[in-house]
Amino acid sequence: MRDAAIELSFHTLYGTPWMIQIGTAESAPMLAHEVRELPQVQDAIRRLKSGGYAEGIVRMLVLLARARGAVRRERLERSNQLLHGRPPFNSMTAQARAGMIREQSMIVEFCGDQAITTLADILIDPVDRYRGLNLVMEVAGPVEEFDPATLAMFRRFQVTLLTLAREWRDPDLAPHAPAATRLETAPEHTA
Repeated sequence: MRDAAIELSFHTLYGTPWMIQIGTAESAPMLAHEVRELPQVQDAIRRLKSGGYAEGIVRMLVLLARARGAVRRERLERSNQLLHGRPPFNSMTAQARAGMIREQSMIVEFCGDQAITTLADILIDPVDRYRGLNLVMEVAGPVEEFDPATLAMFRRFQVTLLTLAREWRDPDLAPHAPAATRLETAPEHTA
């Protein structure tokens, strides 16, 4: 499990266009707009609205990690268990998983808000939306442990996907509030 977590961390960090560029012969520093023009970045951006269940989950995990700013060991272990032991990830090769993580990381890095709003385009089936949110919440841990940035990001997922996670209890509401709050109170979704 430790080796798989290290592998996932390695591919997530060193598979980015910034790090790939460091290893090239012309490794002069690149500006952000230059990196955006790299072929692999352009390919990822073109696939912003493409994918399905697996891509949606990976994108949400990358978005949460970015919002949080760091990933604790137990979350990395849960993420690793998900990416190696649950369908559809357990039937993928390590190379396919690493490629998907790299692509979704580029989409998050270079597409900003669109990486969130297009989740509805890649998670079309309401059942996949619900299952995906629950898996991501399982990796992220109890809502009570979310920092404000993580909480805000997870709320955006639910508003974008018009779905609430099974164990969702909004920490800003009274402890006796029902497990699911009404989506009608959330800001309107614009795609």
